[in-house]
Amino acid sequence: PATARKQGIATNNISFKAKPTQYITADKALRIMNTHYPTASSSWYIKFVKAQNNSRIKQAIGLSIGITCANMRKKILQAEISQNPVEFFNDFLSDIKKSKASNCFEQVKLFSFIMDLNNIETKIASLLPSSINHCVALIPLKEDAFEKTDFIKTPISKMKDFLIADPWLGIVDYAPNIVTLYKNHPDYNRFIGSPQDFENWEVFIPKLKLDDYYLYPQEYHSKKISIEDRKHFEQKYPELFIEKK
Repeated sequence: PATARKQGIATNNISFKAKPTQYITADKALRIMNTHYPTASSSWYIKFVKAQNNSRIKQAIGLSIGITCANMRKKILQAEISQNPVEFFNDFLSDIKKSKASNCFEQVKLFSFIMDLNNIETKIASLLPSSINHCVALIPLKEDAFEKTDFIKTPISKMKDFLIADPWLGIVDYAPNIVTLYKNHPDYNRFIGSPQDFENWEVFIPKLKLDDYYLYPQEYHSKKISIEDRKHFEQKYPELFIEKK
């Protein structure tokens, strides 16, 4: 739901107080992003460019946000090679603040950075199949979860030892719950053919099943943040530190 996305919360029936530390920290990290680093995504506004019945102003808005996001992505990939963590994240936070535009990659990187500052391990993960073109944050619930998981053979629906945070949607939940959402979300499922290809549209079969969704995890940043780096960010960006609140 749109309300859940804006508030950065997951909607389920389990008491929030019973959630593990990783879950509670992730939820608070999403709220920090929403409060201190609100952004627009070109993916949300692409309809302004494509829709023929939209005004030129709306189309221009969509195009402008798209160009801003593309330029930021290019800068991030280049800077990550040449800059140390302090330089990189200082610039990254400043760019996000000024541009107020980002897509899933930038949002996950910001989320994982906040989680790292608060001592919670995460990895950026690409959502497969690759045609979906989306990335999320993968959070282990057990210390050896990454080492013991064969991601090539383990669909998201079977990943009970992980949480998935999706900053683009503004939600965090257990991995099997998240993939159920993707399965029923038009942006994350693709259908075979079109309604006119089928005699009985009521039994129209989705292309992707729950066990068709996989993740490809990778480190969220190429350089580790040291204790001294963490002290720098604690002084300059205290709003990012959950335990200080």
